[in-house]
Amino acid sequence: MPLSRRQLLKQGLMATSGLSLARFAESQIPDPPAPPPVPFSRVMPVSPVLATVPGPAGQDSYAITLQPAFASIVANRQTAVWAYQGGYPGPTIRATANRQVNVRYTNTLAEPVSVHLHGGHASPSSAGHPDDLISPTAFKDYAYPNAQLPATLWYHDHAVGAMGPHVYRGLAGFYILTDAFEAALNLPALPFDVPVMFQDRLFTPNGSLAYPDTDDAIVRGVVGDRILVNGAIQPFFPVARRKWRFRMLNASNARLYDFSLSNGQPFIQIGCDGGLLGAPVNRTVIRLAPGERADVVIDFSAVPTGTQVFLRNARRTLALSGDGSPRDLLRFDVGSVAADASVVPSTLRPVIPLGPEIRTRDFVLGQGVSGGRPAWLINGLTYSSTRIDASPRTGEIEIWRFVNNSTQAHSMHLHLVQFQIVDIAGVPPPPGENGWKDTVNVPAGVTVRVKVRFSGFTGTYAFTSQGLERADHGMMGQFAVVP
Repeated sequence: MPLSRRQLLKQGLMATSGLSLARFAESQIPDPPAPPPVPFSRVMPVSPVLATVPGPAGQDSYAITLQPAFASIVANRQTAVWAYQGGYPGPTIRATANRQVNVRYTNTLAEPVSVHLHGGHASPSSAGHPDDLISPTAFKDYAYPNAQLPATLWYHDHAVGAMGPHVYRGLAGFYILTDAFEAALNLPALPFDVPVMFQDRLFTPNGSLAYPDTDDAIVRGVVGDRILVNGAIQPFFPVARRKWRFRMLNASNARLYDFSLSNGQPFIQIGCDGGLLGAPVNRTVIRLAPGERADVVIDFSAVPTGTQVFLRNARRTLALSGDGSPRDLLRFDVGSVAADASVVPSTLRPVIPLGPEIRTRDFVLGQGVSGGRPAWLINGLTYSSTRIDASPRTGEIEIWRFVNNSTQAHSMHLHLVQFQIVDIAGVPPPPGENGWKDTVNVPAGVTVRVKVRFSGFTGTYAFTSQGLERADHGMMGQFAVVP
């Protein structure tokens, strides 16, 4: 009987981790259970900022190798991961609006990959289309013109049919874009500007990542019982008594989070997926679906020295299933008062409403069966690389209506563009979600409308569920921007 794609994937993971067949056989001998993690015993890692390499004048160039590596996640164990430049999460790229960034990605893994800059405005050849693959031992050059509003973006694998296991193995990193206008606002800046990535994972007793290939995992997505913050389980982070900026990213395969602070203090949200809001908004709970970001300021200046404040997930369930994961994700250890000249101004960057739409398109989200296994559908169809599902004209404004006829929430993402949410179940979006977005949560049984202008480039792009297993099993489509 031929091996399934997932079995082949497992063999590929074994090969790229450097295991010989003999060592692989030894690895099948059950290890004693891994010791349970000791909460808040490790400082939260912060991925390094990637250094540039020589390139064209007036542009910033980088080189990133996709490679097998080991990460210290579970106590007294080394976890085999797939990594950008050897790190998990990948290194952070900090870029400037309207200054081009060039990245050469070299693939030394055993599987083809595709790198998608989530939220990026780039040509089709640099957009990370799921069928635009980098073969093992090959490289590809991506060009990001950064002709867009500054925002917290992220890069991750988008290989067709394998995005879920590839991102699960570690292929994700931050790409932070800023400009002079934002710098002049005097928001908290480095080192008080910290990207924070949330992912959940399952582990075997020997500390390896466990990725279930089950029908349940296809339906609800792979959901872990340990939540990682920048690659660490329940870390702590020392903070001075001043304002801090945290760029929060839900990079989980399927999990939704409801973030709150244990002392009841509100987040000061200053931005969402596509950049700064028009004005800051205080929120005691922030929900993020997979792929969504929230840019927040937490002001610790009035919190007494020695206080421990916990960032927690108030949401204990994903869709219809319980998971029992730890509630407190990250502990802030409040230190002494520090000088702080930063401010959170009452106005940030104006969010100009889009004009009237030319047309409305409907995309019905549903569930079906393909090849005897669960499948996810858009307008009754699974993904096909030979089908174009929409052909908007460049410069035109459309409303895309996502109609969720399933029992699961779906996080929907459009490549190339940022959009504005019109309404969720007929209700305008709440403050904090009324800025520029590239990903929107569509609750079960609910219709969400977004307004979008297609501009800058023509060509073929993807739109997809950011629930990665759902995208791998059909919930993805293509649109072609035409002149």
